[in-house]
Amino acid sequence: MPCGVYLFVGIGDGTMVYFTVVPGPALVNRKHVIIGTQPMGLCWLPSQSLFVCTDRPAIAHCVSGKLVISHVNTRQVNYVCPILLSAASIDAQQPQQCICLVTNSQLLFGTIDDMQKLHIRTVPLGESARKVAHQPESGTLAVVTSRVDLRHEGGYAPARASVSVTAPIQLTPDGAATAAGKRHHAHASGMVGAAATVASAAAAAAVAAASSAEVDEELEVTSVVVLEQNSLQPLCSMQFPSNPSCVETATSITSGQFGTDCATYFVVGTCYIRPNESEPSAGRLLMLQYTADSPYLTKVAEKEIRGAPYSMCCFNQRLLVCVNSSVRLFEWSENERELRLECSHFNNIIALYLKTKGDFALVGDLLRSMSLLLYKPVETSLEEIARDHAPNWMFAIEIIDDDAFLGAENCGNLFVCSRESENSGGEERPRLQENAWYHLGDTVNTFQHGSLVMSQLGERLVTVSTPILFATQSGAVGLICQLPPPLFEFLNELQRRLASLIVGVGGVEHAKYRSFETEHRTEPAKDFIDGDLLEAALDLGRDKLETVAQGLTRKTDFSSAVSDSVPCTVEDLIRILEELSRLH
Repeated sequence: MPCGVYLFVGIGDGTMVYFTVVPGPALVNRKHVIIGTQPMGLCWLPSQSLFVCTDRPAIAHCVSGKLVISHVNTRQVNYVCPILLSAASIDAQQPQQCICLVTNSQLLFGTIDDMQKLHIRTVPLGESARKVAHQPESGTLAVVTSRVDLRHEGGYAPARASVSVTAPIQLTPDGAATAAGKRHHAHASGMVGAAATVASAAAAAAVAAASSAEVDEELEVTSVVVLEQNSLQPLCSMQFPSNPSCVETATSITSGQFGTDCATYFVVGTCYIRPNESEPSAGRLLMLQYTADSPYLTKVAEKEIRGAPYSMCCFNQRLLVCVNSSVRLFEWSENERELRLECSHFNNIIALYLKTKGDFALVGDLLRSMSLLLYKPVETSLEEIARDHAPNWMFAIEIIDDDAFLGAENCGNLFVCSRESENSGGEERPRLQENAWYHLGDTVNTFQHGSLVMSQLGERLVTVSTPILFATQSGAVGLICQLPPPLFEFLNELQRRLASLIVGVGGVEHAKYRSFETEHRTEPAKDFIDGDLLEAALDLGRDKLETVAQGLTRKTDFSSAVSDSVPCTVEDLIRILEELSRLH
């Protein structure tokens, strides 16, 4: 769909002004966007897009009939020239359209990918990924994985080739090489590719042996696999011991610096699963280090614990861990190279989830919703300062800000709690008061502050804050944002109008489907806006949009409650909905 005709003007301070060209003597719809800080050059590309050459290069292109300006993943481009490379020069069947970029020190030849907000790359692991931790200092990702080994005449072997058995270096927590790792050390001559081939061959042989086994007994094996953060190539793996009588399972992982130690460590929490125990009674915390000088995981310290470390985070240069029904804080002694227990908090059924901010720690319980803890460094104690007393079975938690907390429970619902400023009803401590509910229709696995797309350039009607990503068991990725009150009021009214116009699947009413419902209570959705419903309005015809917009007003500035109210036209409505859709 064409965007129309525009006139672009580059200003010397890094600002670009553009107008819509219409029949007549005047230019209309003047808009400006700050792209960089230096004078710019404009270059038209055959792909029907405009390349902006400056210290922060950008590209203007058309998306669904609308002009979109986005930064590109390169720096300081002085000039761009489209070129056509012959098929012989690039070993292709037909010529390819490319571009030549001129920088301060280089002449680059390349292509522009499809104009997408998200570029998705799938990396097959061959086993289940349970947890992940990013360590920018070493440029690596540590992934906790789980695979199934099958029993055969010679013991247990992997059911199929996977990342933990084909990694170039494979060790146990005690530093011993695994079976494939021993083959690697015996055959490798400084060539990682050869070692990977040997490991793959060993894994394939083990899979073949397991496939021919008469006894089909399964054994779960967990590992920590280190990947390079850009290429996602496996660098090494650490496999935890498993046998039918005791399986050591990795349950949590984090990365950070502790105490006065300048080094950065991965910390992995494990527990021992025994057939005669209903709940793990023992586990350990492993401090691991990965550096370019030693391209494998080295165990720096180990701490035995009484239970399963379900979740952990770096907290005030210490390690905060959920262990069964308790929350425990460990400090790192650099001289003795050990973790020491500093304090504990006991008031949970099973503490499963943990998020921190400043001196606050939010704990998600299996049965008792969420509680807020405050760390007092002078007293070296963790004090519970607020709790949600609703019987929510938690699946994920997140701290929105100092007074608002987001939770997801087992019935596919989301809710938000706020901390009361003062005690009410004569209680000893304030409550976490639930004040927003919403039925998502999917089970959330995790929340994480952040966004999948870069902020859009140009003038915008819609502004949001505190973007929080969530991932669900069905494989979906979603986004939750905070809205300023004027924008929320406008979208809430728009949601009400669309709900009466757009019929859901099976004729289910929107209000009924989005109601917060558990085994104990049912509440109508409150203080949440359904983004999926709003985006569905973009598929409506103009006549229906005119019906929706009739009598609808909006603020001239959604970020200010005192701004003037004006009638909302269909063009305004489409622009607002498109800006919201570009948030993800």
